[in-house]
Amino acid sequence: WGLASEGAKHRGEDNAFGIKDGFAEHLKTIGLPYTRFYTGFFIEYLQWVVGYETNNSVNVLGKGETPFTVTSEEDIGGFVAHVLTSLPSDSPHLQNKSLRMEGERFTMHDLARIYNQPLVLIPEGNEVPAKTAGEAGFKTLLQIEADAGRASTGWDRLTKTELGNAGEANKLWEGHVWQTVEDIVKAK
Repeated sequence: WGLASEGAKHRGEDNAFGIKDGFAEHLKTIGLPYTRFYTGFFIEYLQWVVGYETNNSVNVLGKGETPFTVTSEEDIGGFVAHVLTSLPSDSPHLQNKSLRMEGERFTMHDLARIYNQPLVLIPEGNEVPAKTAGEAGFKTLLQIEADAGRASTGWDRLTKTELGNAGEANKLWEGHVWQTVEDIVKAK
């Protein structure tokens, strides 16, 4: 789930991405098939990621201009259920593959516009505001990933490039209409 992790272990990343990548390598060595689902950020947690609950603002590290991927929890669950029940277990789409879905792609500036709230640029070296130090650290990590372009499901950690294939797995759920941030905001 979440952000692309392939290549993180090879690059020596000592974080959640390296752990996920190492686990996938382990599954491969023991011959257990796996499928990775890359979703970007969950739409329902975007307000939390930007520290909205602390000051009714979209608090952003960097400039907030880098596009990133978001997908709703409902779409993620539906997509996983769809591909696992409609494709055969030996499908070349599933066997030791990464499925890169994308509900929507936008920037932190877009998020502030959608929420109709101010964008607050966080000074370099500071953390995203949060209720606890642990939350602040995790929110800050996520925003560092977004600002660097690594929160796109098309990001390749090994080559440190955007592959341009964010959302390529969406075609496996033909006819599905993916929810947007505005859809979720209007539903609240």
